[in-house]
Amino acid sequence: MTPCPPRGMMPGVGARLAVILCALAVAGCSSQGDASASVKLLPLEPLKLNDPVGAYREVTEPAELRRAHAPYWEKLEKDATVRVGDWVRTGPGGGAQLAFTNGAKLEVDERALVVVELPAEQPKDEAPAPAVAVSQGAVRGVAGDEESEAPPAPVLLRAGGKTQRLVAQAGQKKVGFRVRATERGTEIAVTEGSATVEQEGKRVALSAGTATVATETLSAPEEVPDFPVSVAPGIDARAVYPLRTPLFLTWKAVPKAAGYRVQVARDLNFSVDVKSLDVTGTRYEVEPDGRGLLVWRVATKAASGMLSEYGFARRIYFEAEAPRELLLTPESGEAVGYATKPPTITFQWQAAAGAASYRLSVSKSGDPLRAPVVQETTAGQRVDVSKLGAGEYTWGVYVRPGMTPIFLEPRKLTVKLMPKPRVQAPNAIKWQ
Repeated sequence: MTPCPPRGMMPGVGARLAVILCALAVAGCSSQGDASASVKLLPLEPLKLNDPVGAYREVTEPAELRRAHAPYWEKLEKDATVRVGDWVRTGPGGGAQLAFTNGAKLEVDERALVVVELPAEQPKDEAPAPAVAVSQGAVRGVAGDEESEAPPAPVLLRAGGKTQRLVAQAGQKKVGFRVRATERGTEIAVTEGSATVEQEGKRVALSAGTATVATETLSAPEEVPDFPVSVAPGIDARAVYPLRTPLFLTWKAVPKAAGYRVQVARDLNFSVDVKSLDVTGTRYEVEPDGRGLLVWRVATKAASGMLSEYGFARRIYFEAEAPRELLLTPESGEAVGYATKPPTITFQWQAAAGAASYRLSVSKSGDPLRAPVVQETTAGQRVDVSKLGAGEYTWGVYVRPGMTPIFLEPRKLTVKLMPKPRVQAPNAIKWQ
C-alpha cells in the first residue's frame, strides 16, 4: 500500500487519477544510486514499495521528493532513482522528467503533485508496471520510440476508481499524450500519433489534437482547441500608473471557440494575486491596482468546456514615470553578415537610474526571455557576443534583480551567413 501524504498536502485525493506506464524491464539500482547503472531483468513478479523503476532525468526547481514511509520532503536531485512509493511535488515554475526503463518519459508540469505507486492490478500477460497518480497539475508523456521495432507499451490510466488503457494504434511507433484533472473529469489527450482509449469495454479512437474525458464512461472524441495568439500590448510593454486611458489585453480569434479564459498575475510563475476570468470576446480591459509587474495569458474554451493550453505569457510593467528607450546598438531590424565564423556583435545601452546590474537576453523566439540563447549579466552598459550563428533574433536588456526592461519594445536582429568571396586568377598575364 502506498503511504499517505503529509496532512494538508493532498487536496482531492478521492478523485486522483493513476497513469500506469507498462515497463518492460526494471533497472537494478541502490537506494541513492543512479538509474543509469547496469540493468538486470527481474522475474515477472508483483512490484513492491521501493523497487527501482526509472530515473529523474531532468529537474527544474522548485521540485521536491518524498520517499515511501519517509516523514519529510527533500530536494529532488537530477538522476536520482525513481522508486515505487515516491511522492513528487513541483512549485511555480518547477518541473521534473521521469524516464522509465521501457523508454517511456513523463513530464510533470509546474504546481503538480504525483505519486509513483503500486498498480491497482497487474495483468498476468504484461510485465509489472508502476502507477503514476496525479492529484493536481498535469503530466505529459511519450510512449514508444521511432527507432524501435517494438510497438509502444500500453499506458494504463486510473480515474474515479476505473481503469483506462491508452493503446497505440497499429503501425504507430510513438504516441504522445497529456493527462490532466479538470472540473469535467480526467482529460486524456493524444498530442502525437494515434491511440485508442479503452474503459470497461468501450473504446474511443483518438488522433493527434483530440481528447476524451473519463468519468463514469468515456466521452466521444473532442477536438482540443488551439491557444489564441496574443496581439497587444506587446512583449514587455510599459505603461504609466495610474492609467490615463483604458488598457485592453487583446488576442486573435480562434475558429469555433465558445469563449476564452484570461489569467493575470503579479509574477512570472502565476502564483501571486492570480485571477482567472471567462470572456466571450477577444479583448479584456485590465485595471491594475498599483505599480509593478503584471503578467497575462489566454486559453481558448470550446463549446464542450474543454480548455486549450494557455498561450505564451506576456508582461506589462506599470511605472510611476513615462518609460524611456535606453537601448543603443544594434538598431532594431539591423542585419549583420559573416562568411567564415560568427561575428562579434556589440550590444550597448544607456544607464538606468538606480540600476546595480543588467541582464542582456537574446532569443530566437519573439520574447527575449523565452528560451534564450544568450544571457549575460553585467554592471556595465556593454556586452560583446561572438556566438550568434545565422538566424533571426530578438533581444532586450533588463535591470536586475527585478528584471524590468529598459526598452519600449524588444529589438530584432538578423545574422546572415554570406557566401565566401571567390578570387579567380587569370590563366596568363600579357606584358605590354
